[in-house]
Amino acid sequence: MDKRERSAKWQARVKLADGTWHRFSTKTEDVDKATDMAMKFFYTAEDRAKNNLPQSTRKFKRVAEFARDRMQEELDAGGGHIVFKDYITALDKYLIPFFGGYDVASIDAKTLVEFGKWRTNKLGRKAHHSTINTHNTALNRVLDEAEQRGWITHAIRPKPINDGLKTESRGSFTRDEYKMIYTELRSFHKTTDKPVTAATREVLRNYVLILANTGMRHGTEALDLKCVNRHAKVTHLGGL
Repeated sequence: MDKRERSAKWQARVKLADGTWHRFSTKTEDVDKATDMAMKFFYTAEDRAKNNLPQSTRKFKRVAEFARDRMQEELDAGGGHIVFKDYITALDKYLIPFFGGYDVASIDAKTLVEFGKWRTNKLGRKAHHSTINTHNTALNRVLDEAEQRGWITHAIRPKPINDGLKTESRGSFTRDEYKMIYTELRSFHKTTDKPVTAATREVLRNYVLILANTGMRHGTEALDLKCVNRHAKVTHLGGL
């Protein structure tokens, strides 16, 4: 038992079975009540250990912050995956607002169903399969973090479900439509008097030809494409 500076309330510190210390506020200035709370936590933790349950847990929001910081650090270091940005957005916009106040060890299948209803209400429609997949992966990042830190066990870890709407594939260009596109692009840069616009249109034509002839997808796969012009200036094609 101890007190922090500028606080009259007692703090308790209990040693767990794995050797770590769990600290918490008893929220009382009465030493006897604080001692009772500490002992209650200790014996509850002992019972949880005997039943293969985590002795201590954390709020989802705190664990999500650890997971988010880990992904952001990898992105800042030039590593990680570009999709980490989508996971971080999912955490900030959906998962933390709903699960934030839950103990991470208390999240179960029923809670996930409630989250699905809440998300549908927030979106005004049922989420697409791809959206739910992003949310589920972000949730698993948080659960991974919690499991690694001993705040949940694998046995009680919930399995996210995906009952989202299947996304319909977009239509493709016919052979004649594609011929018209690459034919028109040959002279597209000549229809402007602005040098920058003309140069951009020439790069655009190259970009279209590369994607069409290689099968490369725009966006993530094309982000590292570069074009060096005669003045040795590097242009990132993937940004088009």
